[in-house]
Amino acid sequence: MYNGWFWQATMSHNVIIHFRCEGRMYCLVLKHAVEEINLSMVEAHICKKVGLDECNVKLKLSYIPLLVGSDEKFVICDDEDLCGYLLSPDKDNRRCILLVEVIKRSELSEKLSRAGKRSSKRSSRAGKRNFVGTNYEVCHSNDDEIGDKTITRYGGDNQVDKQHE
Repeated sequence: MYNGWFWQATMSHNVIIHFRCEGRMYCLVLKHAVEEINLSMVEAHICKKVGLDECNVKLKLSYIPLLVGSDEKFVICDDEDLCGYLLSPDKDNRRCILLVEVIKRSELSEKLSRAGKRSSKRSSRAGKRNFVGTNYEVCHSNDDEIGDKTITRYGGDNQVDKQHE
């Protein structure tokens, strides 16, 4: 019984993550409790393991959850998503393989600049009115009424303040 307890106590502070990056499988052993692990820590360990410079890359972490009937990737965006991943082993205590996509900072800035160009084209079509999240046909309709007895005020920086009378 002592050996079992000792193994469980020492293993409870080791989190093992198997991940695939650029066509190769890797294994990380983080000597921390799950609650102490955050996304930036995992990203730093992955970069070190794979030999990437953190300053020149952005990592996109995802996995396919062990849910019946689900084959959709779940992207890990923050610490809460990561905690959900780390705390979701199956009944045999197995965890999904973490999928790591490496995005070079130069590629990322190109994508952002292209997205900015598309955004500026859309905003020039709409004139000076702000239509974020609105259907194009709705933007050009003459029906400016949002709801019964609702006033919409536009302030500086396109901030919307709605009031009900």
